[in-house]
Amino acid sequence: LDEFIVSNLQALIKETQIIHQTGLLNYRETERLARAALLGVPLRTEAAHRYQAIGFLDENLRNAITAADLVVSRAGSGSISEIAAFGKPSILIPLTESARDHQRINAYEFAKKGAAVVIEENNLLPGIFLNQVKEILKNKNLANKMSIAAGAFFKPGAAEIIAQEIQKIGLK
Repeated sequence: LDEFIVSNLQALIKETQIIHQTGLLNYRETERLARAALLGVPLRTEAAHRYQAIGFLDENLRNAITAADLVVSRAGSGSISEIAAFGKPSILIPLTESARDHQRINAYEFAKKGAAVVIEENNLLPGIFLNQVKEILKNKNLANKMSIAAGAFFKPGAAEIIAQEIQKIGLK
């Protein structure tokens, strides 16, 4: 996913501003490749300032997701929970090699509710991706419906409820 974003960076920054969480291990290489991809973009233009690579968002996650109009992510349960908690429209790209294909299953469950668009890795082509980004960002009605669906997917206190139910079963 990092390679895809960097390879299409010039086209993407024409449409969006990007905060790119690369993962700590990929940060230096992704940032280096992104700088190379943006070599032709004059520093004085707004576009030159529309991309920021970050290794890990940790305490900045809340600010980044709050500011986002669209989240592009893998489809792990933690990522989907964060997207849902903030009620954000999303494009999910499930990791093909995920254990028992759980990311694909997660992505389609979230999408079935209307909260996300799923693009599987073998379909992750620049034209398809950019068209989906443009459609969601330009169609405020669609983005709003996706936000509402994402928010409805979020279940506050779910971990406590599950723990309580497990305790009940364990006590019997």
